[in-house]
Amino acid sequence: MLKKVIILCLVLSCYLSCQMSVSEKDFTSNVVENSERSLLAYMGGSVLYSPQNPEVSQLYKDSIINIRLGKLSVSDGEFGEDEFTDNPDKALYGELIVNEISEDMITINYILENQYGIKEYSSSITLGLNESIDLDNDNIVDLTYVRPAIDKKIQNQQFI
Repeated sequence: MLKKVIILCLVLSCYLSCQMSVSEKDFTSNVVENSERSLLAYMGGSVLYSPQNPEVSQLYKDSIINIRLGKLSVSDGEFGEDEFTDNPDKALYGELIVNEISEDMITINYILENQYGIKEYSSSITLGLNESIDLDNDNIVDLTYVRPAIDKKIQNQQFI
C-alpha cells in the first residue's frame, strides 16, 4: 500500500510540475531570437500529412515549421573527391506557416531571414500535388508537395 501511495505521489508531483512549467511559458509567440537560431537543430526530410488519419499528421492548418536553408561551398577533397563545407554565415532561417492543406494542395506563408534577422524573402504560395518551389532563388528546389511511394502502412498520406 505504501509503495502505491509513493508511486501515486511521484506521478502526481511530476504531472503538476510539468503542468506548471508549461503554463508559465508564453506560446503566443513563435519567433525565435536571431542569436538562438544557429543553435537549434534542423533536420532535412519530409513532414507527414494524412487526410484520412489526422491524428498522425504533422501538418495541419496553422502549423509552423522552422527551417534553415544552408549554403555549401565545394572544394577538392584529399582524394580528388568534392568536399562540401557548410557556410553558416550564408544560411537563411525562417518559418513555413500552413494556411490550408488538402490531398491535392497546400497553401503556405513563409519568411526567410539572414543570420541578423533581416528579411530576405517572404511570400504566400500554393503548391499542387507534385509541384515544387525554390524559396530563395538559388536554383535549388526547397519544397515539394508529393505523395510518398505507396506503402501499405502510409498509403494516402502526403509529404512536404
